[in-house]
Amino acid sequence: MTGARKFAALREMLAGTTARLEMPTVDVVVPVIRSGDQMLIRQPGEDLLTQAQRRRLRNRQDPSDSSDDNDARDPVFEPQRTVLLGDIVVEFGFDPTGERDLQDLLEDYEDRLARGDVPMPPGVRYRGTYAVYSSSEKSAGKYRTVWSFKGKAALQRMMAEGEADSRQGALGVTEFGAIVRRLRVLADTRPGAGRSQNWYQPAWGFRR
Repeated sequence: MTGARKFAALREMLAGTTARLEMPTVDVVVPVIRSGDQMLIRQPGEDLLTQAQRRRLRNRQDPSDSSDDNDARDPVFEPQRTVLLGDIVVEFGFDPTGERDLQDLLEDYEDRLARGDVPMPPGVRYRGTYAVYSSSEKSAGKYRTVWSFKGKAALQRMMAEGEADSRQGALGVTEFGAIVRRLRVLADTRPGAGRSQNWYQPAWGFRR
């Protein structure tokens, strides 16, 4: 039987049936990538500035976290004219596991962090936790916690503060480390929960 005759026979066989093929359906697959309760470390980009230009850039940054800053500022430096938060600025977005727990944490510790009553690693500065009341990013989290760092070493020191160390008392962490851990726990990591990380450096001289 030729191919044409086979096709004709198949068509005649199906002509009297009511069976029909359903159109296939496809569901959208939404990938969910979670990093557990860890804040991911990102390496800063390189810059194209000369030493003199870096000094000018340093003069634009907030000097209040400069306890480990070995770069001299210009004599005419005026703190009230600073516009940049730091060498590295990190914004962590999250949905809280409990709204009340987050409010309690901020009520108890935000003032102390701002005043420096809770010792932080050199070069680390807490910049506040903010509720997002409007955003084009719908899955980036309802809250943002912002930190600034004076270089990669300060970033590593903050991560180390959150790890257990038998030399740091009964809990194994400093008071600052306990606060960092508590913020991690308050960030909901379940699938579907809002979560984001944004890393910033001064744009002048930045190279990706």
